[in-house]
Amino acid sequence: MTSMSPSGLHVNKPAIGIIFGLIVVGIVYFKMSGKTASVTSADFSQQKSEDKPKASDDLSSIKVFHKTDLQVPVDDKVVTVAYRETKCDEAKLDVLFLHGMKFKSETWVSEPLWTLQLLYKTGGFRAVAIDLPGYGDSPNAEVDPAAFMEAVIAKLQLNAPVIVSPSMSGTYSLPYLFKNVSNAVSRSKGFVPVAPVGTDNYKPQFQDLKIPTLVIYGENDKSLGASSAKNFETIKDKTVVELAGAGHACYMNKPDEFHKHLIDFLKKLSQ
Repeated sequence: MTSMSPSGLHVNKPAIGIIFGLIVVGIVYFKMSGKTASVTSADFSQQKSEDKPKASDDLSSIKVFHKTDLQVPVDDKVVTVAYRETKCDEAKLDVLFLHGMKFKSETWVSEPLWTLQLLYKTGGFRAVAIDLPGYGDSPNAEVDPAAFMEAVIAKLQLNAPVIVSPSMSGTYSLPYLFKNVSNAVSRSKGFVPVAPVGTDNYKPQFQDLKIPTLVIYGENDKSLGASSAKNFETIKDKTVVELAGAGHACYMNKPDEFHKHLIDFLKKLSQ
């Protein structure tokens, strides 16, 4: 039905009603769409915020005790030793970290490793990293390696610690362990050699080493890694891990893999 408007135009009332209804529906839809988009965006922002790591989950935020003037009596002299330490409540196992020639105790508490912090977060361990004489914050000193290790362990009151010994530090860990190899288990509850120097000097004696050993080295370390692994073949209680694609300092190249094997090994020892 049509009618005449005051202006003289013909008006189709049903058509106008339909058009007006469509306009209203469009306005409502537009407002609802805007509201829905706003809610979705807010939910997404909230989700992203919750996914972000908390400060407490950041290993770099874990406090590490650092002392640079530990006085250690070694034979007829007193040696100054620097060390770093993390200790969780009710630690079941002590772990002593040595270092290679190009590294120091700080290596174990900084990027990309954060090893001491990781052991603290894992729980159950007292982890100590020392600067060997002439490295890091430890002044140079002429010492007998076995006597030095024995004195440091006694001074720090470490209980037969698991010794993690990369590269150059083998010149300290191996003399210490083999000073009395038949009693090595009372001196160390475990040994983690990482392509250490000096294994040729003890090759005939490795069969007498009766402590659990995690032999770990990089696939691409064709010198010390390969030769030391071969020399360790006669150790009876051992696990051998070759980190694919890693070099001599395999723990730096593949920290996640290194830590997985290390922590699995430590957990077994602490049971």
